[in-house]
Amino acid sequence: MLEIALVDATLLPFFHPRGIAVIGASHDPIKLGFGVARNLTQSGYPGAIHLVNPRGGALMGHPVHRDVASVPDPVDLAVIVVPAAAVPSAVQACGARGIHAAIIASGGFREVGAEGAALEAQVAELARSLGVRLVGPNCIGLLDTHLPLDT
Repeated sequence: MLEIALVDATLLPFFHPRGIAVIGASHDPIKLGFGVARNLTQSGYPGAIHLVNPRGGALMGHPVHRDVASVPDPVDLAVIVVPAAAVPSAVQACGARGIHAAIIASGGFREVGAEGAALEAQVAELARSLGVRLVGPNCIGLLDTHLPLDT
């Protein structure tokens, strides 16, 4: 049996989330929000999958919640796949909902220049103030073949 000792328990939601909210889930197969939802669904992730998009509806057999506040428990981790300008409000919603770990897959930050770097700094400070740990932005997420987990 593989045993993992974590020095910082705030990292646990990244490696063993009971539930994941995909903020920016999409019905459009060319969008990242579709790909993340598909990866979680098809990888066999054993936890709860919560999809979030203001349009609501259903996707891949999962209800799509209109906002982060309406996502039911359990949810320990958010994967944020919205445009860069919407990331601060997504992080704010995570903090308000009690989600203290988030992966920001969205691009449009420091890699696009000074304006993006300023937005990235704003998001980092906001996350710190809310107690939200971040991976990203502009990252490919996490892959754990043992759980399995593919964000």
